[in-house]
Amino acid sequence: MSLPDVMIPASELKICQAIEICETAFFAVMPSCSTSINSTSGITSPTSNIFAFNTSKSRNLGDKQYVNCSFQLSTKMTRFRPCIDLHAGQVKQIVGGTLDSSNATKLQTNFVSEQPAAHYAQLYRDNGLDGAHVIMLGPGNDEAAKQAIGAWPNGLQVGGGINDKNAAEWIEAGAEKVIVTSFLFPGGQFSQLRLDSMLKVLGGDRQKLVIDLSCRRRGEGKWFVAMNKWQTITDMEVNEESIKQLEPYCCEFLIHAADNEGLQQGIDEELVSRLAEWCSIPVTYAGGGRNLEDLVRVKKLSGGKVDLTIGSALDCFGGTGVKFDDCVQWNKQQ
Repeated sequence: MSLPDVMIPASELKICQAIEICETAFFAVMPSCSTSINSTSGITSPTSNIFAFNTSKSRNLGDKQYVNCSFQLSTKMTRFRPCIDLHAGQVKQIVGGTLDSSNATKLQTNFVSEQPAAHYAQLYRDNGLDGAHVIMLGPGNDEAAKQAIGAWPNGLQVGGGINDKNAAEWIEAGAEKVIVTSFLFPGGQFSQLRLDSMLKVLGGDRQKLVIDLSCRRRGEGKWFVAMNKWQTITDMEVNEESIKQLEPYCCEFLIHAADNEGLQQGIDEELVSRLAEWCSIPVTYAGGGRNLEDLVRVKKLSGGKVDLTIGSALDCFGGTGVKFDDCVQWNKQQ
């Protein structure tokens, strides 16, 4: 929500931390309210509306110095983020922990759509649901994914089998962003060299890269990144240290709680809370979402900092827990 530019006398700005009048931004409190303003990190408070803004160079008009401020409302609110999961060329909803390519009989499927991937892409586009992700679960999904991004060019994120050889091709094909996991963990070990290579092929543009840190629980309050369709546990623990290590290289995180994925038995509340504490860039949680109340729960647990993907519980995926239209309305109300 944008607000009109205003001219504020510099002498009337109450300093919170430090004022830097330049091309970037500064911390300030408007004289008419007690709202903190921070344009660089979007720090929010559960009890106040936060406005972000950039400043142009200050100017002197008469005997006063003025600052020209362009305001942007940036209060963080939890949003519903839709998905298109592809398996063997079809849109499916799968119990995440059963997705094992070495044992096809182990696979548990909640839903197999009669509609192509492009149908869902168009549905999301028509309802303004940006930030949707297309995940290719194994081989044989490239064509379906391309049909989806063809229905909404520059509107979908694409993941599954993304590496430094094909990432740029997916962007050129119309993906808004690419999502990467397994490529970063050769032999289950995190590789900084591979992350550097990914960013390089994207022209150094971190706004085109989403890092998928989908994980599984290992012990009390510990989660480790899971790769290869969530069957291989890597050496990277999902914690504040690893989050801060990776944030400079991507624009957001996608994190499936693989142990909860597809079960419709509730979200991993502890993980959602931790992600809100650790992440300073956008993050989407997926796994176990079962109804509209889970959107409310994620919003409360994260202070609005974490978005939620709901899959199997949606009526458009054969579920009975929540109506797709209600999720659309939720986003409009935020």
